[in-house]
Amino acid sequence: MVTSENKKEDKKKLVRREMLNKLMKYDYRALFRVLNICYIVIAGLSVLSGIAVRILRVAGNATTPGVAAFGSFVISIYALSAVACVVAPFWLILVHYYKSLFSAQGYLTLSIPASPEEHIFSKMFTSAVALLLSILICAVSVLVMTLVGGLLDFADIGVFFRRVGSYISAHPLEFFLYVIEILLLFVFCLILSPHIYFCCISLGQIFAKNRILMAVVVYFAAQAILQAILSVLTIMDLGALFEFFDFIGPHGTLWFFVLLAAGLNVGGFFIQRYVLYNKVNLV
Repeated sequence: MVTSENKKEDKKKLVRREMLNKLMKYDYRALFRVLNICYIVIAGLSVLSGIAVRILRVAGNATTPGVAAFGSFVISIYALSAVACVVAPFWLILVHYYKSLFSAQGYLTLSIPASPEEHIFSKMFTSAVALLLSILICAVSVLVMTLVGGLLDFADIGVFFRRVGSYISAHPLEFFLYVIEILLLFVFCLILSPHIYFCCISLGQIFAKNRILMAVVVYFAAQAILQAILSVLTIMDLGALFEFFDFIGPHGTLWFFVLLAAGLNVGGFFIQRYVLYNKVNLV
């Protein structure tokens, strides 16, 4: 039997879901306004770089100094653009996170009838999608460059997929398990990579002054703690640790890191939630 309280709860969930969708649309728009330009640029440069590689390969020693210099210049610009295609979204994500929540723009963002959890989930999902798309586009651009440049052909790709197919047919269950485990680890690490900086930015808001500087201090303090832990592990006998991973096997090792990354994400979520609920001060 459906009661009035159940109807109110369902309506509340629907409103929250719609609000999360609106926040994500806003975050996507803010990020991809710049990223789309980066993607178009790297797509064009991958083709030009591939053409330059083919010209240099075909001409060989007959290439004139001017053509060789121009080809090398195009290839170098493409290489820098490929790196920027991965670094730029990361920087944009952090700037957007700070501006939309803790700068003057935060007055407008936090006046929206959305809970801190919804803001966190929106930033978490959109940043993961932006990073994933940037990595995929960078990988595809490298593939296009190598195909256009003649460094790779479709026959090589066919050989690769035939070998993968042979492994799958010989070990179907093991392959399926590896795919699931690696995908989970990749997704959690993809979310975690900006999440660490989100936490540092959030913790910087606890302080009354110099919040950006304090966020940097928090980041370096976290790095110092991590380095201290690694130093202690280095001094200690690592044999027991290696024996542990050997005992649980490759699948157990993957699940260990999956759970570790998931736990760090959960911890980061609660840190941001605490700051947004209790410590936001935009003055």
